Amino acid sequence: YDQSEPMLRELIANHHTTRGRLEAMIDYIEASFAGMNDIDRELILVAPSTIAADRETQQELGSSSMDGFTRLIAAGVDLGDVNTRFSPEILASTVVGTLNMLTISWAMDSRFPVFAKLEEARLLFEHLICKESN
Repeated sequence: YDQSEPMLRELIANHHTTRGRLEAMIDYIEASFAGMNDIDRELILVAPSTIAADRETQQELGSSSMDGFTRLIAAGVDLGDVNTRFSPEILASTVVGTLNMLTISWAMDSRFPVFAKLEEARLLFEHLICKESN
């Protein structure tokens, strides 16, 4: 079950700017990671192989995250606070890909500075996705 869908809906409902939504998303991820232990990290690594045989489930999970982030960014386009130089789909791919790589890197090596990298990703996403604040 992919939990990103309700979380993304909540972000859109509770935050009225794309910048605020991205900030809250990173805060949520950091809080989740702070509560994880070695077993949780091991499960992050094992989970994909347990569903690897089920291509349909794999595609569903992947497209759910992509769809959610694409909608979050498209909602920002409607608000007028998102850079429209790139499509919501490629921006969502950048977000999902970055978050997946940071998660996997941390799951493989507990010494990986995941919180520092999430803060760097926060700045990257805001710079790439959000229009400059006036």
